[in-house]
Amino acid sequence: MKINKNIHFTTGEFARLCKTSKQTLYHYDQVGIFSPEIKGDNNYRYYSYQQIEIFGAITMLKDIGMPLKEIKKYLSKRNPNELINLLEKERINVINKINKLNQIKLFIDRKIEYSKDFINNYTDEVSILPLQEEYIFISKVFNCSTDKEIYEAFSTHIGRCEDRGITYPHFLGQILEYNDIINGNYLNYKYIYNKLPNKEHSNFTKTKGLYIVAYHRGSYYNTSITYNKILKFIEENNLSVQGNFYEDIILDDLAVQGYDDYVIKISIKVSV
Repeated sequence: MKINKNIHFTTGEFARLCKTSKQTLYHYDQVGIFSPEIKGDNNYRYYSYQQIEIFGAITMLKDIGMPLKEIKKYLSKRNPNELINLLEKERINVINKINKLNQIKLFIDRKIEYSKDFINNYTDEVSILPLQEEYIFISKVFNCSTDKEIYEAFSTHIGRCEDRGITYPHFLGQILEYNDIINGNYLNYKYIYNKLPNKEHSNFTKTKGLYIVAYHRGSYYNTSITYNKILKFIEENNLSVQGNFYEDIILDDLAVQGYDDYVIKISIKVSV
């Protein structure tokens, strides 16, 4: 075929026109998925304007995650029915990716929120703060007296979450009964919970109101220090409380180096 400068482009021209690179065009040619219309004796390659559309189709399929091998296979037998089958399958894949990205965005937003909470509000003092309503999914904990049993309980809870469509990332917390804290049982978790962005999947609501709040900086094994400060605060201010203690992990291994620098936000509702 004779080169016609009115309809043919060099590799560089075609690459610029399609917003790609020469290397990509060479690679596509090597794997047999997309080749220039003309290969000259001097090793020059020329693409026609008619190839722009098919290159766009390849780019679209690649952008939605199809491997080049699968794209090549599809192009060799493409027809309207094959297109419908392909796009219906890829539509599901795209929806799954969107859901995954939304979960990652939620994770990023929540981690930013928690980190700002620590930076802006952290204090060694116990305080009373208004907290908003929160939707959570809770699991009852049984036989949780050793480290091994605690982590097995967390694993069981995460399994329950995933069975109900609550996917990673998980924003976990623990609930302890007031009487257990009074009696010095600081690791006797009664419930494990996930914070949720909305009511969907929720089986419990942490109600809006005034809460006694304290930030514990350190490992789970010395929360007694902070709980004793809270109990002293309640007594000195002649306060009544209702419900249980909530422990939210504000800073974990993603933000700090090891258990000793963890920050746990402990809260319990004030009875008005």
